[in-house]
Amino acid sequence: MIRVSVDLRRHYPESRRFGPLWGNHVGAFLVTEDDPRKSLPERVRSVGAHVKEGLDRFARREMCWTYLLEEAMPWLGRTLIGHVAHQLKRQNKCPKISCHCTSLGDVSGINPPGAAIRAIEFQPIVTSVALLMVMVELDGVFYLPTSWQRSDNTVQEIDAYLARLDRTFERLVGEAGIDPPVLVAKPRDDEPLSSMPLNACDSLNA
Repeated sequence: MIRVSVDLRRHYPESRRFGPLWGNHVGAFLVTEDDPRKSLPERVRSVGAHVKEGLDRFARREMCWTYLLEEAMPWLGRTLIGHVAHQLKRQNKCPKISCHCTSLGDVSGINPPGAAIRAIEFQPIVTSVALLMVMVELDGVFYLPTSWQRSDNTVQEIDAYLARLDRTFERLVGEAGIDPPVLVAKPRDDEPLSSMPLNACDSLNA
């Protein structure tokens, strides 16, 4: 399952006298692809078709602002919002999402050409009520830092999950006919390298 965020400002009428529209004018929709019988190319085409249909629905005004509750947080209060989310989770009424993963894309542009001081590593972390991964690329290196709630998962469970994720990446890359990259793990402060899964990311606890 993929959640795609959409910049809604492109669908607004051009502003008059007040300059460009500012703020978090973002919508979102979910893309699901759960048929294990499909080949990788078929899955890619299916996901692409679902993404196009979701974007077209915003253009046709069939989808609207989906973050109204979050935007109302200053008036409703963080405590109330957190309580509602906690109760929904306890009652098993939240969507069945195994992992929340967000992408920042390629951030290599943060390094100006010829700069004397350059960023050589980028590890964005976002706290969340569930396991959350952030995908980001810098100078050809892909990072996937992970945060999770210790009350939900142990370090051992997350290590096992990341190891399975590595194997899945290797299988998908193999199916696509791409030479697999060399995966390098970085240890946490409290663990030796030998105990870490071979994953190109740090596992960070939130």
